[in-house]
Amino acid sequence: MDGDIRQAKAPEEADFNGSVSEAKTLSDKRWLRRLGVSALLTVIIYILFGVIFGVALVEGDSMELGFTGRNVVVFLRLGRPKRCDVVIFTTSSSKTLIRRVAAIGEDVVSMSKNTGNVLINGEAEDKTSIQGRTYPVSETIEYEYTVPLETVYVLGDNRETAVDSRHFGAVNERRIIGTVLFEFRFPAAKAGE
Repeated sequence: MDGDIRQAKAPEEADFNGSVSEAKTLSDKRWLRRLGVSALLTVIIYILFGVIFGVALVEGDSMELGFTGRNVVVFLRLGRPKRCDVVIFTTSSSKTLIRRVAAIGEDVVSMSKNTGNVLINGEAEDKTSIQGRTYPVSETIEYEYTVPLETVYVLGDNRETAVDSRHFGAVNERRIIGTVLFEFRFPAAKAGE
């Protein structure tokens, strides 16, 4: 300290191992990188949930015991449905439904008016997730019913309340939105909530 006084430089004049314009360029590059990462994540999320997967809310009781109302399901939009798959599809009246595939193209569905049993290609269907008996309901669908190619025959798990292929016939595979992968079950709300 021998009496020298140095004047402090203004921040924009300070030397930070580079000029102010270099610091601003680095800031701009970080901003552009963040924008690029955000855009990439947006595209990935769109592809995952707009093209490959989907999410839907289950309403009503037509799929109980297997699926309960007011819960969320994740479904796969790709692939062809198989017997026992749970699918989401649109009806010819543009209603979106969730039902279980009982039979696929060229399968033969038989239904007993007396016992309420269903046979697919002569074999009894798996009843682990079925509630109630299955009776024919439409006068226009005759059993034995051969499922047309590129269609599926769907039934609700709660057979006595479900509106399904017994009412509207087989569903064209082009109307299938996706196959359910899993369900998120939420606790039942208490009455009055």
